[in-house]
Amino acid sequence: MISSYPTSIINWHDSFEHSFEEVENAKEVIIQIRNKRAELNAHPAKKANIFIEPDESAPFETEFFKKLAIADSITFVQRASHPTENAITFFSPNYDIITMETGNLVDIDKKKAIIEADIAKFKKELEFNQKTLENPSFVEKAPAHLIEEKQAKCKSFEDALADLEKQLFELAK
Repeated sequence: MISSYPTSIINWHDSFEHSFEEVENAKEVIIQIRNKRAELNAHPAKKANIFIEPDESAPFETEFFKKLAIADSITFVQRASHPTENAITFFSPNYDIITMETGNLVDIDKKKAIIEADIAKFKKELEFNQKTLENPSFVEKAPAHLIEEKQAKCKSFEDALADLEKQLFELAK
């Protein structure tokens, strides 16, 4: 039996590059979803419903992607058809919008209570450090590096407070 000599695929490199880009896009989305789950302190066993826009479903239709993203379902939606209640929305560089329902991931009331307690703690620390910096005798006697350290602490507490208030606002949606 005589068979033909094997031939190569002429544009294999282009096909490989396209597949590589698809996998990289999927990895980026998975990383972002996992980071948001970590921010929410979601239990690893609880799965989320995920909505992705635009409607390009090439690498996402496999069970493999759902398993890596810890997703119950992945739905591709058109503009303005994302869920808004008990959902968190974020952007991806390769896909416009990703929305993840948080209803079954976290206890919203418990999360709000934790954030409110953290806000109270940071406000107390910020107030203490600001009063220390407002004290003229401390400013006169303290070395410059200590004053700079207190100012840096105040700035970090202000940033943390802004971040916590943003999280509280997003949970209130």
